[in-house]
Amino acid sequence: MQRIKSIGFDCFFMVFGAALMGCSESSIIGEDFVGEEAFNILYTDTVSIPIYTTRFDSLVTSQSGRLLIGSNSGAGIGTIVAEAFFLLDNMPDGSSIDDDLEYDSVTLTLPMDGYTDYFGESEVYKTILVEQLTEELTRLDDFALYNNTEIDGAAGDLKLIGEQEFLLGEDRVRDLEITLDDKWGLDLFAELKDNSELVTIDIEFKEYLNGFRIRFKEENSPFIGFTADSVLLTIYTSDNFTTPPESITYDFKVGFSPYYSKIEQTTVPEELSGIKSLEDEISSNQTNDYSLIAGGLGYAIKLDLDPIRDSFILTEDVLMVTTILELEWLEEDENLAPPDTLQVNFINESFIDIAEETFYMQRSEEDDFGRNRYYSIDLTAVVDLLLSLPVDEKYFLLLTLEDFNTSVTTVLVGDQSFNSQLKIYTVSNN
Repeated sequence: MQRIKSIGFDCFFMVFGAALMGCSESSIIGEDFVGEEAFNILYTDTVSIPIYTTRFDSLVTSQSGRLLIGSNSGAGIGTIVAEAFFLLDNMPDGSSIDDDLEYDSVTLTLPMDGYTDYFGESEVYKTILVEQLTEELTRLDDFALYNNTEIDGAAGDLKLIGEQEFLLGEDRVRDLEITLDDKWGLDLFAELKDNSELVTIDIEFKEYLNGFRIRFKEENSPFIGFTADSVLLTIYTSDNFTTPPESITYDFKVGFSPYYSKIEQTTVPEELSGIKSLEDEISSNQTNDYSLIAGGLGYAIKLDLDPIRDSFILTEDVLMVTTILELEWLEEDENLAPPDTLQVNFINESFIDIAEETFYMQRSEEDDFGRNRYYSIDLTAVVDLLLSLPVDEKYFLLLTLEDFNTSVTTVLVGDQSFNSQLKIYTVSNN
């Protein structure tokens, strides 16, 4: 097998555009381009790439900066439910609550970070629930929490301390403020006034609060992201010994406390039921000719590169090859546009990143009517590296999302039945 020397995609198509009037024809490149020797540009037959769906067994969601809630169903993915869990830091050192203050109210502020899967034309009313955990929320031994982490404090029925309906629509970056239960707030205020250790010792404070779960009350709700480190519990008080009475607030933030989003698939399509980890995979032939990426759940697409390597048994006359991968994306919902990019890693069978670099596929629409919608990437550098590696090992492309751990974005990609293909361009001196 011959090692190919690439001259680059941009350079190739500068020559290609000047020399070719149609993809299927061979043309002679003039001496002004490549010197005295004449070259033919060849566009070979396309190559079908086997496409599989695989899955990460877990995703870290405690370091993402986002809390995610929502529940919905989609074609090919089943039902997804997201709930957010968090704990709060105590007040800053040296803070205290004056004995003369009287309790007014307590609220929880949830700042929307702009992420949502709802782009419908109408505004909708949905209700957010705030519940107190029965045991303290703590990180696991590896100091992380995952999309599938089950915590003891969330088992059984939790104490509902807040419930509020909101109008959700086009405004996707705003603060949602939920008024919490007065009795619960008054009890917290009294404890902070009477128990000095609760104010001065953060561990005592966390053991008293345990933590919180937020979720939508309705089963069919949009997914919404909140900025984790800006979540705020505020106690409103009044000093009635001043004229007029002075309003004083006390804020409690997530800060260094644990938080995470639990994202689960409550109903799983039968064809995906056997995929539990990266050791499992299912061919697009078994899933109606598509494979999928699902952020938050860990589903990813794996492309087998063996057909690419088999296609590059070239003669001595071939001087350069450029390869373009195009994957057709399938519309799941007309209101949901897929992401602009897919993240691509070149891996071996052990899922080790061979290139030590992340590549990106760009979404395109070939005409104004949305036909021939696809993601594309120039794989010239990857192929060049592939042909230098041992032939007795297998290599793949792994497709995920940039916000893989922090979203429930789902992308369905068709296989060769939907015109997904690898296009190979060659230059020959015959």
